Amino acid sequence: MSPRPFVTDPDNPEWTEEDFANARPAHEMPDDMKAVFKNAGGRPKKEDPKRPVSIRLSPEVVDYFKSGGPGWQTRIDDTLRKAIGIGSTPRKIAAGGKTPSPVAARQGRK
Repeated sequence: MSPRPFVTDPDNPEWTEEDFANARPAHEMPDDMKAVFKNAGGRPKKEDPKRPVSIRLSPEVVDYFKSGGPGWQTRIDDTLRKAIGIGSTPRKIAAGGKTPSPVAARQGRK
């Protein structure tokens, strides 16, 4: 595969030394410009977010939960929550419903 040719964009030219010298930090922007970027930070933060962890599981366990499709990590979380007696985490159901877990599918539940 040959390397891509260098392409220039006339609407976004490469910065010159003068451009770098004149650049200002974002906090120095006028307030009306800051307002445009105010909420550009992704989804809202949760009060009690889940914590990322690393855990070693047997291949059979991982395969079992992954076989249910997307949401397999949430199903593992639900299973662990039920095992310690605190129930599953309430969450929104996507349009068209959610894919049932393999256990629920075998038991005829959704």
